[in-house]
Amino acid sequence: MSELVSFKAVFQGRQAKFEASPPTDKDAATVLSLALAVSRQLAFENSPFNAEEIARIAPRSFDDLQGVSIGDIEKRLAPLAEKPVIDETKKAPSATPLDLAVSYYFGALVDKALGVAPITWSKPSDPQRIVRLVANYAGWQVVKKVSSNAPKKEIVAGCAGIFASCKNKAADFLDEGYYALSQDFFSKYPERKSFSRLQEMLHDAPATAHKIIQLSNGVELRKLFYYSLFERAGYPCFISTEQVGAVWPELKIPKPRGNYGGKKKK
Repeated sequence: MSELVSFKAVFQGRQAKFEASPPTDKDAATVLSLALAVSRQLAFENSPFNAEEIARIAPRSFDDLQGVSIGDIEKRLAPLAEKPVIDETKKAPSATPLDLAVSYYFGALVDKALGVAPITWSKPSDPQRIVRLVANYAGWQVVKKVSSNAPKKEIVAGCAGIFASCKNKAADFLDEGYYALSQDFFSKYPERKSFSRLQEMLHDAPATAHKIIQLSNGVELRKLFYYSLFERAGYPCFISTEQVGAVWPELKIPKPRGNYGGKKKK
């Protein structure tokens, strides 16, 4: 396959796409940023909870998480998440739609706190209804896709897989200086699920976030930093592949391929 970076999402009367062949590092960065934003949004949109109401009640500042408990948040969100359907003939899920709703609550908070701009959609010009990521460039090789007409849980799974692949690779093409800054911060906080740890990390994060935003593509990298921060504390602000496998164990979720902190091939 010739060198190429491409992402397109044609979904419910709207479209977002970018493709370059042969690509540059800038093109790869554009595809990664677009794919991260779109796959994250579509995973949320197709998850079994009331996204509109959760977005409305989500706080606007990280400071608003101080002094509250995760139990308080879950109690408030429980009526907005679909009740799990238990099929005794299948493997029991180890997570519920409420876990996904919590992720969206934190995701909406991140978007508000960072002032994330909405995705710019256009009218569909492509007859193929699909969400697809393709890359063959500088050591990055990936093909991931899901039909826009698939069952919702499969759309969530497909978009979560695209997001995971892009998240693992993004800093390579946005600015490799991100690695040193983020690793210096995260080295102080062992990875474990803890809401109090999340609150502590959010309190301490602004100094590092300020340094990150000075990098090339700093706005995108600051989002990546907060995505990783929430994930490290056990409360991802996106739908993770692990969550998909836990809520819908009947789905076969492949582990995302990508670069886990190394450098791209020159």
